Amino acid sequence: MLHTANIPILMHFLLEFWAIKSFLQQPGLQLHEAKPSREAVLVCQSYAGTLLTLNIICFAYFLSGRLNSFDGIGAALTWALSTYHIFPMYRAWDRMKRRRLGQNYKPEYDIGGGPAGNFRGHCILFLSLVAAGTYGLM
Repeated sequence: MLHTANIPILMHFLLEFWAIKSFLQQPGLQLHEAKPSREAVLVCQSYAGTLLTLNIICFAYFLSGRLNSFDGIGAALTWALSTYHIFPMYRAWDRMKRRRLGQNYKPEYDIGGGPAGNFRGHCILFLSLVAAGTYGLM
């Protein structure tokens, strides 16, 4: 049986596969450029590798038999994953601000619900991971 505090880890694991695919296969959409520079594509691919590494850590956590319990390892993992989500939340916030001000924002590159959808999704993951991490401290 899945322990409730592990649900945010599972949510992160499942949802970030979409981001990994996007950063690997469609860096232009992420960068809002039709033809991004080679270096920018490589940075997107490196970022996808970082996300994949986080997902491998989540998978290893689940394989270790921790699905039906939540301990200090689970709490540490949720705090680490919640820290990650701060940065995409900031990126989405900045994109919403630029869109509102009409500053160098190209809505034709919106993916995943656009910046507002991305912001909401990362906020939900962030808050659920913080809640699980806080539960793990008790």
